[in-house]
Amino acid sequence: MVVLISVVLFAGCGKTESPDETASKEAVKNLTDLAAAQQKLGESYDPNDPAAAAKVMETYAKFGAQLELAEFEKAEAVDAPSGFPSNLIYGKGKLTESSDDGDESYINKSITIRTTEDLKAAKEFYKNLLSKTPWKITSQSSEGDGASYRAKDAANLEASVDISSDPYSKIVDIDIWYSGDVSK
Repeated sequence: MVVLISVVLFAGCGKTESPDETASKEAVKNLTDLAAAQQKLGESYDPNDPAAAAKVMETYAKFGAQLELAEFEKAEAVDAPSGFPSNLIYGKGKLTESSDDGDESYINKSITIRTTEDLKAAKEFYKNLLSKTPWKITSQSSEGDGASYRAKDAANLEASVDISSDPYSKIVDIDIWYSGDVSK
């Protein structure tokens, strides 16, 4: 037994773990912790008690939100597409997705920003931004867990901003599209 432990320890010496291996182990650890917590909840669950069922579901949602936050904090930021209006980028967030599907005659750029800032703060930022020159709001809607704004700039290009958050999540998602005909 001692020989086996020594061989395993010796074989692992000098071996440097890659960032991917470290991240994979961390994800497995988080999932193992989540699975253990879920098992404890399942063991204490009473199917004849509706309040207990609601509590289990709420706890699962909170665990999921914790994992989501940990993954968000580790994620690398990406760059916005070339020519995307920099004033549309929420500075208190992390740009996590970006695309540019346009061509010479039509701009079609989009980004996703994720932030741990307050949903209300993000909604106010975009409402105020799109109410000022060069923007003009063409439509808007707001509800508890989100908001949508559509605006046009002086070149008649459209910005569409959708802001949303899950009630249990600590992350607010901001999806922005910038598009329009530039062939004129």
